Amino acid sequence: NGSSMDLKLTRAKLTFSSVNSKMINSIAYIEISEFTKTTDADFINAFNTLNKQSPQGYILDLRNNPGGYVDSAIQVLGHFIEKGKVVVTMKTADNSNTQFNSKGAAELKGKPLVVLINHESASAAEIVAGAIQDYKIGKLVGTQSYGKGSVQEITNYSDDSLLKISIAHWLTQNGRDVSGKGLTPDIIVELEQEQLQKALDVIMAKN
Repeated sequence: NGSSMDLKLTRAKLTFSSVNSKMINSIAYIEISEFTKTTDADFINAFNTLNKQSPQGYILDLRNNPGGYVDSAIQVLGHFIEKGKVVVTMKTADNSNTQFNSKGAAELKGKPLVVLINHESASAAEIVAGAIQDYKIGKLVGTQSYGKGSVQEITNYSDDSLLKISIAHWLTQNGRDVSGKGLTPDIIVELEQEQLQKALDVIMAKN
């Protein structure tokens, strides 16, 4: 309203966890907002805390997750898919394929699992959801994912500029290219407020 004030600001480095978790009734709920360099460590901390309460199943919420580091996505998949199994393939323009395998202990293999996705679930989030769907170790619930199947490479230059270009497509374990199509959930639930409840119902039906 025409008035002014002086504010003293202190610069500080902001840190946050990309993983949020809690128990919902007897089910472990883990939300990953994006795949950062610390996501796997955050996931392990959440898993260890929730596992003490002997959950009947797990909900992995990847809704509104835009992706992030592919390495981080592969690390998280290692908690669900046993070591040595292909979790994603990178296909370059010359049609050569590079496969990436799980290196994890698959501590959650065999546990009732539901993955929540929506139209904002993209890139690395689709890698995780696609592998879980391909291996049939969990159900996808929600709406069609975004469909970003490209791989970017960043080159940094001495003048602090950078060049970011797409160099490949990634494919799911079954060879699916999600570019422009996305992943189709096993159970489609359009309303966001109903998606979590449906995931809970699916897990409880398995117990």
